[in-house]
Amino acid sequence: MTKQQKYPSNLTDEQIEFIKQFLPVASGFGRPRLEIGQVLNAIFYVVVGGIAWRMLPKDFPKWKSVYHYFWKWRRSGDWERVYNAVRELERIRQGREKEASAGSLPGRTNILRRIKSRIKTMRILQSGNNKISILKIFCFGLIGLFVLTISAQKSATTQTTRTITVITEPNAIVWLDDIRRGTTDESGNLTVKPVTAGAHKLRVRADGFKEMSQNLLAAQKGDIKIALVKTTDQAELTFQEAERLSTTDREKAIAAYRKAIRLRPKYPEANLALARVLTAKGDYDDALKAVAAARKARLNYAEASAAEGRIYASEGDEEKAIAAFKRAITEGKGFQPEALTGLGLLYKEKAEASGSAGDYETEKANYMLAAGYFRKAVSQLAGAPDATVIYQFLGLAFEKMKKFDEAIAVYEEFLRVFPDSNEATAVKSFILQLKKQMSGEQ
Repeated sequence: MTKQQKYPSNLTDEQIEFIKQFLPVASGFGRPRLEIGQVLNAIFYVVVGGIAWRMLPKDFPKWKSVYHYFWKWRRSGDWERVYNAVRELERIRQGREKEASAGSLPGRTNILRRIKSRIKTMRILQSGNNKISILKIFCFGLIGLFVLTISAQKSATTQTTRTITVITEPNAIVWLDDIRRGTTDESGNLTVKPVTAGAHKLRVRADGFKEMSQNLLAAQKGDIKIALVKTTDQAELTFQEAERLSTTDREKAIAAYRKAIRLRPKYPEANLALARVLTAKGDYDDALKAVAAARKARLNYAEASAAEGRIYASEGDEEKAIAAFKRAITEGKGFQPEALTGLGLLYKEKAEASGSAGDYETEKANYMLAAGYFRKAVSQLAGAPDATVIYQFLGLAFEKMKKFDEAIAVYEEFLRVFPDSNEATAVKSFILQLKKQMSGEQ
């Protein structure tokens, strides 16, 4: 592929990053791996230009590769999610707060006619001296993609979930897909729910025992027995001691983590845990060194890259934080709730800064970006304890955008997932306040 030219239909870097948050992280198609920005620009070239796929210029990726991504994202519903988000941004830009009602949407034929008219208008405007907003091109292109690719009838699908009970040693920590789900009780039991369909990986750690990982098959549910074996590995025992100390004595924990690393020089988990304690202490330089050692000991260590992003965010280095979080998502093949949460928090802070400066359009746009990342993180956490806080961040983002229906829906989902949470009473009060606000009560 030759060097790509700049076409009027090309998206800006910011627009590409906006779309990418709604797309699964690509595993690559062919060799070399395609860059998603080039794929998106190729798709928009086809839509805005109204050409056949086979007529893509040679400076774009091969048309068959572009077509593959286009249909992959169509089947997964990703285009619809992007379209909905961009439509809302355009409404904000125009000062229109409320969603269009479903009953006001025209039929398929009328929409197609309007799209053709819009594309024709865009060509006229682009060929003359008049200028058209790139955001409008962006929205029109997505409208075209959306209408031309969604099926005539939508069918709601509900993802199948199940419940498992891990049976192992008492006071053992249980992870599902590297997300901590809790600690077993004195009988060695922990009920984990909901567990989504498909295969997963369980990991269990108990003091004095060798850490054990076990695959959870797609059809498994109910009791899952995991037998642990006593360990005499001094590095592992020292690491377990450091983990206990991390909640009571930070300095002793740091010393224990370093001792474990001396006993086992290539110990990525110990290096990562050390980095987290050093970050909490405010020792960012040493924390970054520990992350580097963890990533050297384990290639594509998504959790370590997410921890690196948190360090840079704590230092106020937004550019490096975003790069580290996005690397973590790539290394995790799209699954990295910590990094997604980190990005959500960064855009939440950007929104707050824009609001303080009186730039309300940018404030709402950044809250929308934050909400997108928070929603994806909540989905990946799937009922894990860490999701309780992120649900509240997500609801708050919708509140700030004055999307009260969406905020209420988030809080109600929280109550369904965490009915016994200590924060359930507060969340119920959020819902009541929002409903009063929507009805005009003071």
